[in-house]
Amino acid sequence: MANRINRREFVGRVAGAALAAPFVTQAGSANPTPAPAGEGKDFHGIFAILQTPFTPSKAIDEEDLEREVDFCVRCGTHGLVWPQLAAEFYLLSEEERMRGAEVIIRAAAGRRPVVIGVQEPYKGIAVKLARHAEAKGANAIIAIPPYVGGAGQEIAADYYRSLAQAVRLPIFVQNSGGSWGPGMSTEFIIRQAREFPQLAYIKEEVSPVPHRLEVYVKSGAMKGIF
Repeated sequence: MANRINRREFVGRVAGAALAAPFVTQAGSANPTPAPAGEGKDFHGIFAILQTPFTPSKAIDEEDLEREVDFCVRCGTHGLVWPQLAAEFYLLSEEERMRGAEVIIRAAAGRRPVVIGVQEPYKGIAVKLARHAEAKGANAIIAIPPYVGGAGQEIAADYYRSLAQAVRLPIFVQNSGGSWGPGMSTEFIIRQAREFPQLAYIKEEVSPVPHRLEVYVKSGAMKGIF
């Protein structure tokens, strides 16, 4: 269920979206046809964040996951994302995450771009997941910053640079803040994008979102904005 907002918040969000209309989409961005690994094509459209279905024995229900992919494609989504917060990635083992990525990439079969979530508290595991996603044919990866131990922006910078150096894929930075890592400044994210163009994709969730979108658009550094 969506959070209720007042009139002022609504007007602010609409104004911000209108300002950034050429660049910003509600759920994400991507081409209806997949971009080859490492190719910096713009992403646009609606990206569905898939849920993780479980069997009664608490294993991932792979058949249901495949049906989710088919359903989203038939409904016209422009891309698929998994596993993020809504997919409860933190309940999955490394092996389950890699297997789930393989199922989704195979089920999508090139019909839509697939963005695989690789966030982990430690960069070594995130790099492992990123390399696996690239090897299996993902079109991009997405990651929130390290989210345990009070990690700050310096640790986040090393984390994202390690991902950029490990794979050729576009990398979406998810800036959620709160319990999911440091709320990164727009200046930090733009600086990272200029150093590593792979990181020029942002899923912004830190308030005030409309103002932050304006900063990204005016910077000219970002290739895709969620």
